[in-house]
Amino acid sequence: MRWSGNLMREINGDGFRRWYERQLIGGFSFIALGLLLIVAGAAFLEVWLGHESATVDLLSAGLAFVSLGSGGYCWVKAAETIGAAEHLAQQAVCASCKAYGRITCQSERHERGSLTLFVQCIRCNHPWSLTL
Repeated sequence: MRWSGNLMREINGDGFRRWYERQLIGGFSFIALGLLLIVAGAAFLEVWLGHESATVDLLSAGLAFVSLGSGGYCWVKAAETIGAAEHLAQQAVCASCKAYGRITCQSERHERGSLTLFVQCIRCNHPWSLTL
């Protein structure tokens, strides 16, 4: 997943837990939008299959395909967003003191489609890395 902006700055700004919460809210928003678009696409398909006129048929077919395609994209984007957030959340436990999400990012490294965050526990200063 490509992160817009600087992930390290986002996590250090409000903390890991708030960043994680925002990612989940965004992912579930994509699910809700995708569901609405799929329902709208089904409605446009029903109008298209009604065969009122050629103009209405073309418009309904176009809107149906755009709605269904956009709805599918929303579902893929939701899976990507929630999956990446969950993957980082599973690694955000300090091995030393077992604190969850109490981290500050020290640096980040981008390599061949992967991202490594070098983090430090706020409670005990134990360093480790998170990979995405």
